[in-house]
Amino acid sequence: ERALREGLKESAAEDGRRIKELEGELEKARDEASATVAERQDANQDELDDLERRLREVQAEKESLASELEQAHKTIDSLEQMAADKDAATLAAEDKKLVELAAVVDSLKQQITQERGRNDEHDAEPANSKETRKKKPLPHELRPAPNKAAFFHPDWDLEGLPCQSEEQVVRAWETVFNVQIALEGYPSQYCMAFLVVLRIEKTKKLFMLFRLKQNKHTLVCVPAATPKNEEQLQKAIDEGLSFLKKSGFEMEEMPKEYIARSLGSYFLKE
Repeated sequence: ERALREGLKESAAEDGRRIKELEGELEKARDEASATVAERQDANQDELDDLERRLREVQAEKESLASELEQAHKTIDSLEQMAADKDAATLAAEDKKLVELAAVVDSLKQQITQERGRNDEHDAEPANSKETRKKKPLPHELRPAPNKAAFFHPDWDLEGLPCQSEEQVVRAWETVFNVQIALEGYPSQYCMAFLVVLRIEKTKKLFMLFRLKQNKHTLVCVPAATPKNEEQLQKAIDEGLSFLKKSGFEMEEMPKEYIARSLGSYFLKE
């Protein structure tokens, strides 16, 4: 469109120049005709007719070029209007996308608010749930034998992370949202999840933590086979993250500055 407009403008300019040249020729022809009539009263009538015919041809060509010039200006105006309309349509489409994105953001905020409300409801343990707990021992009280086929199994002797400070934490992941799940014989309830690599003396060890909101208990799981090198440790980390993802948890690795605040309450300080 831009190239077409530029071509039409150049053509219009050329036509304008041609019209001026023709007007000059017309004026010159008229002057010549007048001079010829004055000087040669007895000139051949055919020559006068030729001059008049030339005048008419020049006039007709002038009118034709003027018409083309007017049409070129109309075409340029039309193209400019089309470009303006296109820009307006593009802006309208972008505004529509922004409105749709804002609606999606509002919907997500409402979902998060509802999710937090449900979490708060589940945090409040019903009275009949307390009675049921008193009647039926919980898994960490029964301490059942681990499932031999499981990659991770509970360590019933641990109720937190066996470390004294965040300096022992090599890497750690935490869940973005709480997930409702039934684990190791506990009733289905909302849980937080963590995967933590600790340096204990000179060895790196992997721990998987679940904070059971209803039972107010921290379930600690460890690999069935203790990793003996970095390759085995990485495999255990991948298995742990895969298990948590399949269970519905969305895990994110914690920056170093967040570790103390997020995990400090789970440290088993001596």
